[in-house]
Formats: sequence, structure tokens, C-alpha cells
Amino acid sequence: MYLVGGKERAIDLSIAVPQSWKVATGMTRVSANNYHADSYDWFADAPLEISDFKEQSFEFAGTKYHVIDHDIIGQQDFTKFTADTEKLVEQLVPIFADVAGTSGQQAPFKEYWFLFHVWPKSGGGLEHLDHPQ
Repeated sequence: MYLVGGKERAIDLSIAVPQSWKVATGMTRVSANNYHADSYDWFADAPLEISDFKEQSFEFAGTKYHVIDHDIIGQQDFTKFTADTEKLVEQLVPIFADVAGTSGQQAPFKEYWFLFHVWPKSGGGLEHLDHPQ
């Protein structure tokens, strides 16, 4: 649902979370628990993880990659999984750098968020837009 004729308007979102929880999203963080999307389409395509997730990150070619793990089954260390994700990024990003990269970075974004959920009887992934910055 959106305001007809208003999809191009910017959206600012404030999220109140319990003290031990965090927020992960590709939207622009304005301040603690306040986020910005340039338009409705950007807002609708920016997934949110709001929980007590674990996070690891790495940097490659001018971009910071966040690996978010919300695991309610095994609560296992996901360091190897993050390392494998980093290897994939290191192989794939250079392939597209000539057409997608920006000044000082090989990808068209400064940050990228991988959101992983480990739940009983479910699995999979979904690609979302990441706003070039």
C-alpha cells in the first residue's frame, strides 16, 4: 500500500527495539534506530531484520559487507559461513566492476547486507535492491 502519486517521496522510519535487539537493513541509517529511504520503492525493497541476531562483517574493494545470522535452531558459530560468503564476493564483484563499480569501490554501494535466517522447516533466500550511495 502506498500513497497514489507519492511513491517518489522520501520515507523516514523510526524503530523502537528491546534493549538486546538490533536492526539490520540496507536503508540509510540516519541515527540510532532511525532510517531513511529515498522513495517508496526503495523502502519496500529494503528488508529489515529486527532481533537479537549475530553479525560479522568484512570489507572488499571499497565496500563493507555485513553478514547477519538469526539462527534459532543451532545457535552455531558462523565464522566459516562468513568466510565462504567473503570468498564468493571476492570472486563475483570483480566480474561486474567495470559496469557496476563507482569511484573508489568495485560495487555500486558502500555497504551490503546479507540477512540469513535459520528456522525449522524453512530456508532459502531472496535478493533485494541495495541503494547505490
